[in-house]
Amino acid sequence: MNKFQHAGAGVPLALAALFCFSAAPATAANITIVNSSCTAFTTSTDASGNLTVNCETTSPTPGVPSCSSLTASPSSLTAEGPVALTATCTGAASYEWSASPSPSTGLASPTSANTQSVTISATTTFSVTPIASGGTRGSSYSRTVSVQATPPSPPPTGTISCPGYAGTAVLDATVPVNGAANATYYPSAYKSWAGQGALVVRFTAPPADSAFQFAFAPYGSGLDAFHNYTVASEPCVFDPAAPSAMGGLTSTKTTFTVYLSSNGKPHAYASYIKSLTPGQTYYINAAHKSGGNWSCSTATCDMIITVTNK
Repeated sequence: MNKFQHAGAGVPLALAALFCFSAAPATAANITIVNSSCTAFTTSTDASGNLTVNCETTSPTPGVPSCSSLTASPSSLTAEGPVALTATCTGAASYEWSASPSPSTGLASPTSANTQSVTISATTTFSVTPIASGGTRGSSYSRTVSVQATPPSPPPTGTISCPGYAGTAVLDATVPVNGAANATYYPSAYKSWAGQGALVVRFTAPPADSAFQFAFAPYGSGLDAFHNYTVASEPCVFDPAAPSAMGGLTSTKTTFTVYLSSNGKPHAYASYIKSLTPGQTYYINAAHKSGGNWSCSTATCDMIITVTNK
């Protein structure tokens, strides 16, 4: 604490005698003290009339921080993609972030940064809470970023007949929008799958999507059958190495799942199938074969097909 003193009534008489004063009206005196280290001033007067000015340097208690905005760029998406978040707050030394549902990547919390870079695949609500240096928490501020993928157009229709097979069952399937309910197809949708026949599932690849799948499970008779399949840009292609093929596999189980993507990278579970081009029509060409031999011992070996996009 710094002190500044001003003499009052205690001035020595001998010194006062050196000066002559004429009667004059009393006037007030103004004193200006400038000290940037002082946060406040207080005054006190002792019994002799001495005035003491005290310089207070104690820091004030931090106030409650607050946020005025939380912006997102872009504010909406039509498929999985990156989002940049920026919080505008005052009095904040750190930030606590949350999101529902959790982003695919990103979102560090707590952090001293008022920005975040995340990747989302579904409509997500973000919240930020400012925290002062003393730990005082402000009110949360929220922003919702929507992901509304445009459903793909129905795949083209038309007669397909694969040579060398005892009939061709054709299913026109639709991949659900990311996060939507599964699409399930029973044998009635493709008029039954003959024991030595081909099944062609025709569909359109959705907008950039990291993971969707077609799951095949036995239904009715012929539950012991194995299968092979090839994903291609043309129907009736059963060779995974064909020019139009995106990849394929021979299943050693009675059930099998075709894992697909359309975001430029193969599905995490199926590196042997190339990523599909959004908006293009593709075909899953399947047969009841294992090692080149027919595996269905009955007239038909039907399957339920469930299309998932989560």
